[in-house]
Amino acid sequence: MNKAPFFISAPRTRSSVLFETAQFYVENVLNKKSLHNHKELFLEFSRNTEFYDLKTDERNIAELYPVVKNNVLDVHYIYPHVFDTRKERNLYKLKLLQQQKDNGYEYNTKGTVQIIDTSTEVIEFYNDRHFVLTKRRNIEDYVCSFLVAYITKFFHARHHNIDRYTARIDEKVHVDTNIISNIYKLLDQTRELWKLEEYLKQQGYTYTVTYYEDLDTQDKINNCLTDILGTSDWINHLPENFENHLPIKIDKVYSDIIKNYDEVIPVIRQKIKESEIEQYI
Repeated sequence: MNKAPFFISAPRTRSSVLFETAQFYVENVLNKKSLHNHKELFLEFSRNTEFYDLKTDERNIAELYPVVKNNVLDVHYIYPHVFDTRKERNLYKLKLLQQQKDNGYEYNTKGTVQIIDTSTEVIEFYNDRHFVLTKRRNIEDYVCSFLVAYITKFFHARHHNIDRYTARIDEKVHVDTNIISNIYKLLDQTRELWKLEEYLKQQGYTYTVTYYEDLDTQDKINNCLTDILGTSDWINHLPENFENHLPIKIDKVYSDIIKNYDEVIPVIRQKIKESEIEQYI
């Protein structure tokens, strides 16, 4: 029997297009339930959902908080936040997933970079899956892509937002000094995520490593998914015009998009060197 995949995904690595293309087969044939409201269960907060306090004029981002009702696992967006640490959030989510699994319900969800604080627990929970680690070879572009997405709050271009997406990119972005610290966090977390390949290998779990640069056409995406799922039958379960709902790949020249690129790129290069991330590509 083919195994359902569990994606261990750094951001900006084309994991969404792989996950969303595979979901019809995974959910309809391999019987993994769809998660309501958000597929990336282990995310901590929503960058696009805020709570505004009219009395104090304060804005606060929403915490992703899963709730089970009538055997449906639903992700809510809440404030004030319930948990103090990412580890606490992850363990709570794993507890709910285990309860649902005991009741016969397993879910199709992605493992984002936020799993690193509980990576062993997450991997052991999903040890009957085929793991997929999504990576990117060009680390400079990886960081720039993250910064542009983080600042614009457009993490994907899709058919329903392509006009707004391109308009925002054309405006260009400025990377403030207070955002620079996110470069350090991103690279350190990504290094720890990619190091998990060593653990998967030691445990003898089946896994595939994919690269952003190798997924630039639909044919390459299809071939990659056939390898991951162990069958080409998944293609027969795609709905009509499914590609209209997928993220759209738009090639970018970050030196043109980031206004203060010449100021930022030396910082990026130095941190890449310090992080030693390239040995885990």
